Amino acid sequence: METNNSRELKITRILNATPELVFKTFTEVEHLAHWWGPAGMKLEVITLDVRNGGKFH
Repeated sequence: METNNSRELKITRILNATPELVFKTFTEVEHLAHWWGPAGMKLEVITLDVRNGGKFH
C-alpha cells in the first residue's frame, strides 16, 4: 500500500535470465563482482551470508 508519506524505494529491472541464474549473481561472490556498481568499480567482498540474519560486508 502506497501513501504520500511512504519512504520506500522500489527499483525494478527485467533480466533475460532464469531465476536460478539471477539468484546465483546475488549470492555468489564470483558472479556478484561482475555486475555490482558502475563500470570500472572493483568490488571486494569480505563477508557474504545471504541467510536470514546474515551479513554482506
